[in-house]
Parts: sequence; structure tokens; C-alpha cells
Amino acid sequence: MNDKISIILPVYNVEPYVGKCLESVLAQTHENLEVICVDDGSTDRSGQICREFAERDSRVVVLHKENGGLSSARNAALKTFTGDYVSFIDSDDWIEPDMYELLLGALKKCSEVDFSAGGYFMDYPDGRSIPARNAVEIKAQAISPSDYLYYAYQRDLYRGVAGFGCGKLFKRKFFDSPLNLRFDEAYPVGEDVYPLAFCALHSKKIFYTPKPLYHYYQRETSLSHDIRKSLSFSDADAYELVVESLEGKPEYRNACAYAKRFLVYHASLIMEHTISVRNKEKTAELREKIHRYLDVYLETNAEYPDRIQRIHQLLTEADGLLNE
Repeated sequence: MNDKISIILPVYNVEPYVGKCLESVLAQTHENLEVICVDDGSTDRSGQICREFAERDSRVVVLHKENGGLSSARNAALKTFTGDYVSFIDSDDWIEPDMYELLLGALKKCSEVDFSAGGYFMDYPDGRSIPARNAVEIKAQAISPSDYLYYAYQRDLYRGVAGFGCGKLFKRKFFDSPLNLRFDEAYPVGEDVYPLAFCALHSKKIFYTPKPLYHYYQRETSLSHDIRKSLSFSDADAYELVVESLEGKPEYRNACAYAKRFLVYHASLIMEHTISVRNKEKTAELREKIHRYLDVYLETNAEYPDRIQRIHQLLTEADGLLNE
């Protein structure tokens, strides 16, 4: 059987979660898998757990490296993968048993589809598993890259279209020459924002199904939940790369506007922290980012006066700090 899928699983200090993740991967109804676990310098039993799975199932491969972050771990696996298709999973998440059967079937059905994506659940430590729903229905179908990116960034109406890299299945062409996509290792968060846009921009069609297939665990100690405490600009910078790649392309006008809104939103989250710690230099940089796209942010949030009030209040606080 052909159609081998390489699943890239970065692992760092996720001892309580990685076993459940691997069990869900190895239980897939599509069985031709290569599961590359990249132990990114874990100091707990995460790497040992991965090795135990590899001893039981030859489809599991374990790489060990010094800690370098999520992007570094993914890039290490991209040097060695052998599959016809590539997928990414975070090691504290898990997937539905038929995820790859469905996503691969969609890719095989239409030759113009270059990657496929499903819906997802938001899972919480108290056991709740809540499917992310779209307020406006999207049927399971092949769609244009411009529509896909618009859906991914217009979160108020299309929350079920994930703008992150997990829960998808990509043709290997994205990671081979000449595209040779890799993750920017300078980004501790938001590392998959631009790569997803890159893949969309180099696709003819994208298959999307609203059926939830990926379980996105809302772990409070995960990196994505530390953005308010971080002085990293990487999330805002990632959306700036997206904006630069979409700007001037008429078919991406709507997607670009909502990418700018995301940029302002993430910059505002970081600026809340830089103001609280009285960091004038970082606050000034973030204030400039926000003002650059403020008109678009206000326009795309016209129905949400609370958001407009918040951003104005935040800018007032930034001005107060900078004028001290």
C-alpha cells in the first residue's frame, strides 16, 4: 500500500500527555504511517515513553536533540521524513481514529487539492470537549486558497477553520525543492502562522471539512498560553509576514484585512504586558505596529464596540507610559 503519511511530533516535557497522543495516532484507520517523535531535550520521561512506543511499533521513529524549540524540532524531522504526505501534531493533543483516512481520501479524490484540513475540538482539563463551530456554514468541499485564508482569519464567523498547522495533511511537495518550506526557529510562538499561509499561496485548491478531527488541548502551561507574559513579538511578526505575502493580491484582499486584524490583536496582547512592566522600548514598537493597521482593525471590528473601546484605552495607556 502506497500513500505513506509522515507524522511529525515534537516532544518536550509532556510526560502526562504524549502517551495518549501516540495511542491516537497509532490507532488510525489508515495504517501506512511514519511517526517521527522529536525529543527536544526533555528533562522528564517524555523521550523514554516515545522509545517504549517505538519498541512496540516499528512505525514509530524517535530522534533526540538538544532543546531548540518547536520549530527546531519540526525542522529536524523534515530532514528525515520519507512519506508521500506530511502532518503535524502537538504532543499534548490527540486525533480522531479516521482523521487521516478522511483527509487522505479528500486529497486523492481531487488532483488539484494540495492539502486538506478538518475541524477541531477544544478540550479542557475538566474533561469538556467542545467542537469549534462555524457561525456561517461551510460544506465539506475543495475551496480556493483565498477563501480558505479568509475563513481561517475571520474567526468571528468561521471559528471551526483552524489557522494553525496541526490537523491537516500536506503533500510532500511543500517540503521538497523548490519550495523547501521550513519553520523559522526564531519564533517561540506563532511558528506555523506563516507556513500555513505559504502552503495556501502555493496551492491550487484546499479541501476543508467542518467535521472535528483534531483535539486541541487547552493546557494552561503550554507555550501558546504564555503570550501575555512574553516580550516576544513572534506572533505579531508572523502575521506581518502573512500581510506582506498577501498585500497587493486582489483575490486576497479580504484575507489580508483579517490578517491585519489578527496582527493588531496579537500586538495588543503583548503590549498589555509591556505596559504593565513599564517597558517603554517594546511598548513603542508595538504601538507603531498597531497604528499601522489601526484603521483596518477598527473597520473589521465595527460590530464589536467593546474591542474598539479596548484598543483605544490600550493606546491611551501606551501614550501615557511613553510620555512619562
